[in-house]
Amino acid sequence: MTALRVAFFTSFYTNTRHPRIELEEQILQENGCQTTVFQDNSNPNLWFLIINILSLKFFKWDKIFRFKKKIKSFDIVIIYDLSLLPLVLFKQKVIYETLDFNIDLVLYAIRRKLGFFKFIEQFVKFITTAIEKKLVANYVTFVIVNGYELKKYFNSEKCFVGLYSSPFENMECRQAPNLPKAFIYLGLFTTDKGALDAVALSAKYKLPLFIFGNITEKEVAEMIIGKENIHFYDRLSKDELKKALSNLQFSHQLIGVSLIHPIHFSYAVQEANKEIDYLSLGIPFVGNKRTKTEEKIKAGCGIMYDDDKGINQLVTDQSFYNQIQKRSLQFYQQYYHSGIFRKQFIELINE
Repeated sequence: MTALRVAFFTSFYTNTRHPRIELEEQILQENGCQTTVFQDNSNPNLWFLIINILSLKFFKWDKIFRFKKKIKSFDIVIIYDLSLLPLVLFKQKVIYETLDFNIDLVLYAIRRKLGFFKFIEQFVKFITTAIEKKLVANYVTFVIVNGYELKKYFNSEKCFVGLYSSPFENMECRQAPNLPKAFIYLGLFTTDKGALDAVALSAKYKLPLFIFGNITEKEVAEMIIGKENIHFYDRLSKDELKKALSNLQFSHQLIGVSLIHPIHFSYAVQEANKEIDYLSLGIPFVGNKRTKTEEKIKAGCGIMYDDDKGINQLVTDQSFYNQIQKRSLQFYQQYYHSGIFRKQFIELINE
């Protein structure tokens, strides 16, 4: 029997594989499939730049036209997020995978640059939502989403929830009880993601803050320069990050930070990968009242940002720290372990 040929098409702005794609590739290869990943970070020429702008950058037409020539030679294609969705017009068996409410993300980015856009924002959202749902209904075989709110959004029998699994789930938790505490932050470090709050948290409790991610805002970059307690490491590959985290756990007991501001619907309701990474590593975290964050804290995996007593107890009381650490690992195994996703994903591929 000929092996299934599966292609991933993505326009993620990174030179490294997204953890979800890495996991799916691994699952497919373990089941005898041939996989190819098309990931294009190149800038569009002037013509396509104009077309992309005219479509408000919801779609990356330069990549769509480049990819459509390659799509027909594969048995199954997996298209990552709204920006490449029109590719579904060129293939029969298509899995559309979206990890966020991309329409809300794009609308927010436009509104920040163009204040007057708020007057037509809801109309644009209505039109774009209709396009996305129409393409999914008529041309997509299955949709995989990273959260139950997205499943409600599509409201379709072809939509399946596949929660993010951390690439760190098999790392041994090596934090010795006598080590000093430190805060850790994973991912894009911006004001919207709580960068100012994280730095304030470090100063308030006089603990180091280790940041692994990238900084895109001048205000944030300038804020951390020269601060002895702030240690910044630019975006690392998965293997480099694993090594860095493993080394860090020999010198500190870690407390995660997740303080995303619910400034639009996607940020308000979607899963935060960093929180799931903390759970997988057995790292208690400090969070806020954002829906999915609060859910984990109420389940015993962390402490609220404004709970001074709870944070102090987490820092000073080892048995309390151990209790939250144990619950975090249990919560990860129950809801996010890759074994849960593996079973469902290969079933969809084989249907």
